[in-house]
Amino acid sequence: MSEILDNTTETVPEVSLPLNGTENTELENSVKKPKRQPQLPVNDYDLVAVNKSMLPKWDENILPLVWTKKTEVETMVLQYAESLRNRNTTGASRGSITSSLTAAHKEADKSIEHVKNKLFEIVGSKAEAIVRYREFGIVKEKTYKFPQAREARAASFDVLIDALATYQIEDFAYGKAYWTALKEQYNSLLEQARSVDGSVSTKVGSLNYNRTFVRKFLNSFVQLIKANYPDEWKTKLRDFGFQKEKY
Repeated sequence: MSEILDNTTETVPEVSLPLNGTENTELENSVKKPKRQPQLPVNDYDLVAVNKSMLPKWDENILPLVWTKKTEVETMVLQYAESLRNRNTTGASRGSITSSLTAAHKEADKSIEHVKNKLFEIVGSKAEAIVRYREFGIVKEKTYKFPQAREARAASFDVLIDALATYQIEDFAYGKAYWTALKEQYNSLLEQARSVDGSVSTKVGSLNYNRTFVRKFLNSFVQLIKANYPDEWKTKLRDFGFQKEKY
């Protein structure tokens, strides 16, 4: 009896997978795909580091690339590092300008309430004051205030200053002198922001060009190593400074 039991094999029923429907999709999604580490770094600084590590070790006489030369690559890597530094240095000043613009923005929102109150005193009713708000550069954006868009707000300062003269209220605390000074400060900050944004945009264009070249070169070099060392290409790449665990 025990021998019969020992020799008996358990039959495992076959499991048929659905050919369509949500069950198949859920099964596919439940299977965890292994994460594939990038062969090249994504970060700009890591890309520069890999190039600086591998270029001194690359003998183009032994491992040549037809489409480029080592001297060209070295030049492009230097330009890449320089454009990266310039982009970051130029962009760093944008934060303080933005902060000052935000402060001036809030001050204008707070101070225009004094003008609205003054207008109410002159015309005698809130409804009549609201009718005249546009003469003072005030628009309705949920509430009555200056436009939120910075360029439109800068233009509204001129409209407001003209209205103060028209209604002969130039000399009170929030009159012509106050708004003229705030307008000049705001316009100066806007001009600085435009200048920085333009410089950053130019430098980003150069950075993108350099990055594209460098990535193209590194991808080509990786394929070159794989073609020449089919059995030990991973070790060779590590020797050249391609260490995926570090990026």
